[in-house]
Amino acid sequence: MSKNTNCDAFEEALAYKQEELEAQRGMLSAAIDELRKQNTILQATVEEVKDKNQQLEELLYHSAHGMKSPITSIQGLINLLRIEYKEKIPEDYLSHIESKSNVMMNIVASLGMMSAIISKKVEKEKTDIVGIIKDIEIELKDQINANKVRFEYHIESVPKEFYSDPQILRFVIFNLVHNAVIFRNGNSNGGVVRISVSSSDKNLTIRVEDDGMGIDTEIRENIFQRFFRGAEKSGGPGLGLYIAKSGIELLNGSLELQPSDLETCFEINLPG
Repeated sequence: MSKNTNCDAFEEALAYKQEELEAQRGMLSAAIDELRKQNTILQATVEEVKDKNQQLEELLYHSAHGMKSPITSIQGLINLLRIEYKEKIPEDYLSHIESKSNVMMNIVASLGMMSAIISKKVEKEKTDIVGIIKDIEIELKDQINANKVRFEYHIESVPKEFYSDPQILRFVIFNLVHNAVIFRNGNSNGGVVRISVSSSDKNLTIRVEDDGMGIDTEIRENIFQRFFRGAEKSGGPGLGLYIAKSGIELLNGSLELQPSDLETCFEINLPG
């Protein structure tokens, strides 16, 4: 084979490789253009989702604040009726109205908390855990007395300075305690709700336990899902535990159902 033949073959192979490379460059250029196009679409979609989330957040916020005032007025009127027309209006009617207004107020609180969770708004400040628990007991005093619930406190240790979002924590603890009061032991002796607080250098733990109806094994994995209602007795839309867990996770903590000597135990763990 002559030298010229070898040179021609090399040039032919080189030309083929160059054509192949140009074809690959064309394909790569087309892929990059398509990627840019898809990225533009994705950015537009992200902006649209952000806008929808903002609209939803504003709707939840304004709905919650808009409904709170008339419900508070209804509750105030119930108290006035009890005072002024005590003998003329059957108490069971007033109690029924009051019970339904309390359910509505809990839904309003859930909407407000959903707004905070969607926007991921966390406002940390020095937080008095024991004070929050005591305030919740006072707020639920009528239901606690009506259901003959006995509260037990086990405050082992509390950080001198604990910083968190008090509104989120209050919502979570209120929901857990409220559920414990509702699903109490139904016998004539009432029921028990036990609240424990303990802390270490790295962790704060709050446990809410009750001797009520308990949670069936087959539904335990579903209790933190949206709109899940384990019992008709709850009366709400099935958002309480879902929002509570979401709120605690927003604080980089956890909310779990735990084994207990009583029937039901929810445990909150938060970074100290």
